[in-house]
Amino acid sequence: MKGNFYIKEEVNLETKRVVETFLNEDLTIIELASKCHMTINKTLSRLRNSYGISLLYPSNSFDIMQKIKEKMALMEKKKANGDFLNLNVFYKDPQNQKKILIHLALTFRAKSQLIKDLFNVNLRDLMGDEDYNFYNISFLYLENFDDKDQEVAKKQILDFYNNFLESAKSRNTDKIKGVLRQITDYKASELQKNHIIGSPYTEDDYLTLLNYQLKYSLTNAGMNRLFSIDEDHYKRKIQVILEKEEYSELRRRFEHLQDFNSFYYIQSRRHG
Repeated sequence: MKGNFYIKEEVNLETKRVVETFLNEDLTIIELASKCHMTINKTLSRLRNSYGISLLYPSNSFDIMQKIKEKMALMEKKKANGDFLNLNVFYKDPQNQKKILIHLALTFRAKSQLIKDLFNVNLRDLMGDEDYNFYNISFLYLENFDDKDQEVAKKQILDFYNNFLESAKSRNTDKIKGVLRQITDYKASELQKNHIIGSPYTEDDYLTLLNYQLKYSLTNAGMNRLFSIDEDHYKRKIQVILEKEEYSELRRRFEHLQDFNSFYYIQSRRHG
C-alpha cells in the first residue's frame, strides 16, 4: 500500500509538471517531453490523465482539461505533417539555418534520418552540391561508420534546443552566444587565430583540437594543414592524453577514426 501511495504521488507530481509547462509555455510535444525528462508517450499520458488532473485541480479541472484539449487540437492543425522543431528560433535566414543543422548533426553525431525526424528537413537537399562536397568526408563517416546511439544524439539535440530557447527568452546576448558555442567551433577558431606557431599547446588545447578533428572526421594531415602542427607529434601527444581513463570514449572514437582514415586512404590509392 505504501508503495502504491508513492507511485500515485509521483504520477501526480509528473502530471502537474507536464500540464503547467504545457499550458504556460509554447512548446511542441517533443520539446515538452525533453524539458520534463520523459518519453513522448509518457508525456501524452500525463496530459490525458483526467483523473489525476481532477485531483490536482478540483475547482477548475474541467477548464484545464478543456484548455489542454484545445491547445493539442491547435497543434495538430498547425503541424498536420508532424511535430517538428522550429529552425526559426535560431535564425530566420535559410543560410544560417543550414549552418545550424550542419553543426547540430556533426557535433551530436546525428545522422540524416534523425535530423529529418526532428526538423522535417532533408539535410542533403538543403546543403546543395558545394556544401556537400566540402563536408563530404565528414558526412560519409557520420552516415556510414559512426556508431553513436541515435537516441542519445536525439536527447542531446533536444536538450540543446531547450537551452537555446531559455537563453533566447532571457534576451541575454552572452547567454545566447554561450549556448551556440557548444556546437560552433569557437574554441578551435580562437586557437587557430591566436596560437603562436612554435609555442607549445596545453592539454586543453589538444582536447579542443581532438574534438574538432572528431567532429569533421579529419586526418592528422588535415589537422597539420589547418593548425600548423606536425601530424606525428600531434598523434603522439593525443595518444598520451587519451591514456587517462576519463578519456576512454574519446580514445575509442579517435582510434576508430584513425582506422577509417587508413582504410579510406588505401581505397583511394587503389581506385585513384
